[in-house]
Amino acid sequence: MTKIMTQDLCAWKKEELLRQPDQLKVEQYQLHVTKVTGGSMSKLSKTVVICKSTARVLTVLTRLKKASGNTTRAASSIALWTCDPRRREPYTTGQA
Repeated sequence: MTKIMTQDLCAWKKEELLRQPDQLKVEQYQLHVTKVTGGSMSKLSKTVVICKSTARVLTVLTRLKKASGNTTRAASSIALWTCDPRRREPYTTGQA
């Protein structure tokens, strides 16, 4: 597998993007098995490329999810709550 560029991922369909992390994880697992069994060094260098490609795909999926969620959040008056249990009030959006 070659290096996946973020610009290329933006042109992919959502179904392809959802399938891609699973395929990359399977390939990463196979490379891990080759590393443990003492495989060739040329395959071992692909592990880093696969990890970074997985991260890029997940980043693009998160961007798409956030972009589609912004319209619904703006339409409704749901406040964003923090994950910090010490803080009880919701985040403010900067509007008075």
